[in-house]
Amino acid sequence: NQQIRTIEAQLQAVRQERKNKEARVKAIIARQIGQALSSEGVLLLPPIVFAFDTPPQILVISPREKIDLKKTILLEPGLSIEQATGIEQRIEGIALSSGQVWGVSALVEQIGGLALYPSLIPEISSLSETLPTVAHEWTHQYLFFHPLGQKYGASYEMTTINETVADMVGDEVGALVLRNYGLRLEKGPRKKASGFDFNQEMRQTRLSVDKLLAKGQVKEAESYMEERRQLLAKEGYYLRRLNQAYFAFHGSYGDSPGSVSPVAGWLHTIRDRSASLGDFLHSVAQISSYQELERLATH
Repeated sequence: NQQIRTIEAQLQAVRQERKNKEARVKAIIARQIGQALSSEGVLLLPPIVFAFDTPPQILVISPREKIDLKKTILLEPGLSIEQATGIEQRIEGIALSSGQVWGVSALVEQIGGLALYPSLIPEISSLSETLPTVAHEWTHQYLFFHPLGQKYGASYEMTTINETVADMVGDEVGALVLRNYGLRLEKGPRKKASGFDFNQEMRQTRLSVDKLLAKGQVKEAESYMEERRQLLAKEGYYLRRLNQAYFAFHGSYGDSPGSVSPVAGWLHTIRDRSASLGDFLHSVAQISSYQELERLATH
């Protein structure tokens, strides 16, 4: 009837208005990030192109006996908690030809963006989240044309180097753009007024889990992680699962509290020595092994 047609026309008008505004917003963000990168001597190759959408979720698989990023698989976005839990249970219950259970830890997790071309950026994000994410994903695209990016996934260490470089560039560029608005980049959970420090507690959890796994105490490590997950929940930090796969995924970001890798420290040393962000990015882009990074940072 006429009322339905009127509502549909109004809905279409709203969608078109949003589409028009989104195009302008993307152009502004791309220009501002491009200007920030150029001011630091970074070559804008490829051009900054991104789309606002719902990124896929990711299935992370780690051995139970050690924290290691064994495999990741992209999943469709919008999975319910029940669907995610079902996938994890099926993966962890896979039986081998010998009849034994595969013996892995699985986690279905959200991702903050995806470095396709154009990059996929979460459509529901604040400006302070969007800017570093766009710069982060563009950094992966830039590195694709250099030895470091071409070694992504060759080993857990090379993935960690790539992700940490992208995090550092994303944070620095995001902060640079935000400063033009008189704003500050806030990253990660902040210390609560009660004194509870999420980063410190998570780092301690990771170290304790590594010690237990090194002793072969897998079940004890898993029980400990569940106890810590419940503690975090009581403090207002809800994690659906805290297991080996969680640390394998989040530990690949060197600045993450779930990481125990020296990669972040080495990269920050190189950045401190570099005259500009462009010099830093050009230097680390040539790295093709974990040993090369160590030599570059320590000599």
